[in-house]
Amino acid sequence: MPEDPEAESPERLSKSPSRANDQASLQSLFAEAPIPIWEEDYSRVKKRLDKLQAEGVTDFPSYFRQHPEELTRLARMVKVLRLNRAARVSAGIPDDPDPPNLEAVFSPETYPVFQQQIMAMLKRETRYSGNSVTTAGDGRRRHYMLQWMVAPGHEDDYSRVTVTAIDVTGAKETEAALRQSEFKFASAFRSSPDALMISSMVDGRYIDVNDSFLRISGYTRDEVIGNRNLVEKIWEDPREYKDLLARLRREGGVKDFSVRFITRKGERVCISLSCEPLMLEKEPCLLSIARDVTQLEKARLALTESEEKYRRLFTSINEAIFVHPLEQEGFARFTEVNDVACERYGYSRDEFRKLTAGDISAPRDIQIRGGIEGRDKLRSEKQVVFEAEHITRAGKRFPVEISSSVFRLHGKEYVLSLVRDITERQRKKQEMEEWNRELEARVRERTSQLETANRDLESFSYSISHDLRAPLRHIEGFVRLLQSRLKDLGALETHYIERIVQASSRMHHMINDLLEFSRIGRSTLHCIAVDLDELVAEVCAALRPEPGKPEVEWRIDSLGSVCGDPQLLHTMFENLLGNAFKFSSLEESPLIEVSRSNQDGHACIRIKDNGIGFDPNYAHKLFDVFQRLHDDGQFSGTGIGLANVKRIVERHGGRITATGNIGKGAVFTVILPLNETPT
Repeated sequence: MPEDPEAESPERLSKSPSRANDQASLQSLFAEAPIPIWEEDYSRVKKRLDKLQAEGVTDFPSYFRQHPEELTRLARMVKVLRLNRAARVSAGIPDDPDPPNLEAVFSPETYPVFQQQIMAMLKRETRYSGNSVTTAGDGRRRHYMLQWMVAPGHEDDYSRVTVTAIDVTGAKETEAALRQSEFKFASAFRSSPDALMISSMVDGRYIDVNDSFLRISGYTRDEVIGNRNLVEKIWEDPREYKDLLARLRREGGVKDFSVRFITRKGERVCISLSCEPLMLEKEPCLLSIARDVTQLEKARLALTESEEKYRRLFTSINEAIFVHPLEQEGFARFTEVNDVACERYGYSRDEFRKLTAGDISAPRDIQIRGGIEGRDKLRSEKQVVFEAEHITRAGKRFPVEISSSVFRLHGKEYVLSLVRDITERQRKKQEMEEWNRELEARVRERTSQLETANRDLESFSYSISHDLRAPLRHIEGFVRLLQSRLKDLGALETHYIERIVQASSRMHHMINDLLEFSRIGRSTLHCIAVDLDELVAEVCAALRPEPGKPEVEWRIDSLGSVCGDPQLLHTMFENLLGNAFKFSSLEESPLIEVSRSNQDGHACIRIKDNGIGFDPNYAHKLFDVFQRLHDDGQFSGTGIGLANVKRIVERHGGRITATGNIGKGAVFTVILPLNETPT
């Protein structure tokens, strides 16, 4: 440590005990001071600066920017004379008896302060106050307030400089935290989606508002800030503002205060207001958060209205209604029932809330509906309808029809069941079933009687027809014999005899047709695959025109085959083709067409001619026995042929239709089922 001219020599100190004691106290105070203190020698730095000035350097800030290494060089010239314990601890310097070089505690963070001290020296200043940031010995960045002072008597060479460092890290951190907090508050205040207002509780003027408030209210910032009358304009009922202030003074804060604001355009806005008092520059103020709940209020009103409609519907339906959660196992207690359920079952609503569906169901229904399958069916289907048996509080059992569906409420599944008493329906159903059984028995009895009557009638028809043939043959034979014996008969007698012969012949044909009609109804069907092309060709070959009449033109498509009785089908085509041949014989160019098409699993066989046709008003009589629509003198026949055709078609499970007009021919369509065995 350099010799101090003003320091007392040991000899003088020893000769002055009081002075020595004071010096020792100062040394002790220096060493144990709680703040870092150290002494430095800047004499070499002073000489270097003087030299640079002599060399013409005047703008030292520019010089240091151009020569940054110069600051490091000057720092090495500073000599630490002594430092106390607090300085060593703060800088992390070991407890070494020799003072360290100042360069050991220098860092880029401290060079700006060092440069400011040099600038003070250049101005011949002996004091400097500034702030420094450095990394302390514990690795924490610390802020210091420095006091740099040249010792008296050393103003010319700066050989003794005292430096004190007051740690202001805590204050700096507090200040930084406060600034950050203010920044966060300001950011939140400006960007909040809710309307924020700061107003004076003294006169009601608005001190600050955010953009959300301006958007909701419709006012501009200039119209709001400082306006003392805005409360009366914005609040629909200004008395509510006074109520709010009273609650604030009484409770210290208000949450979810419902009010209505009037916007600049005169629209009403529902607001939920939360307020907290705060002090700004010793003035009591109010921080308010206003949330626009207009849509929420509309939704709430709509929900209330919907719930009221549901409640009216729930109570007005004249059937029992039950609501309960859909549990994973077993039955859940009812959460709601309507008045009809209470009246019908004899329980109060509170009693029902302690019961489950199992408590009002018959044992067999509990097993069926209480299992996993029943719940899975409810979840998978929109609605499940089933019948069950319920039991009232008095023990009365009655049948019900239950219509259940699942709905979700607050994330949970519930079952709503509408239960209808079907006692009367079951009674009517039983009566209907009993009546049906009686009716079926009557039908069976009547059918049996009818079948017996039909068999008797067919037997009678067969017997009569068969028995009439012998006397008819006798009449015809004796008439022929009488005609051969009587040679000289007059014209009238001959006419009478011919009339008898013709009548007996006609009677003979009718009896044969009746026998054929009876045979068709009684014969057993032998169904095989019948080739219609071959069958129709055989029938057509037997049809030959009388001498002098034109030949018939046949147009026959490929008819394929059907399943049926070949003999009966042959009879059917004999009658149909024979009729077409007969009734077109008077045409100059008779034409008969036979075609087939398959439609909806049926074979449709169409026989068309260009003959005389028939009156369509009497088409329904064509297939009746002995019904003829033409003059006997013009066309022969007994009127049984088409009746036979109808019976044959019906026995094959089909049907026949006929269309035509007088003078425009006729069309008969036979419709037979495919791939089915006739009866």
